[in-house]
Amino acid sequence: MRSLFREERKMKPYPTEELERMSKREIIRLYKRTVEQFNDAVPVRHGKWKQWDSYGFEDTYECTACGESFVLIEGTPITNWYKYCPSCGARMDAERKEE
Repeated sequence: MRSLFREERKMKPYPTEELERMSKREIIRLYKRTVEQFNDAVPVRHGKWKQWDSYGFEDTYECTACGESFVLIEGTPITNWYKYCPSCGARMDAERKEE
């Protein structure tokens, strides 16, 4: 699976004069090739941290996207800059999306 942003950096715009010299068929082929590069891009998953008490550990947080649990020594996932789940890579902004 490729990252969409990584592929965008590889693409370079065609010069206008080169596009003007191309036939409609060549432009359509170029367009199809460009679109095919993004067919396997991974959609962004969203989740949020859910705090719960597990076996006496008060600082246990669970990712709502994958269900993986994490025990933090200090602070919360927000104060420790956990913007993404380390297990599944989900973006932790579901509470913003719900508003």
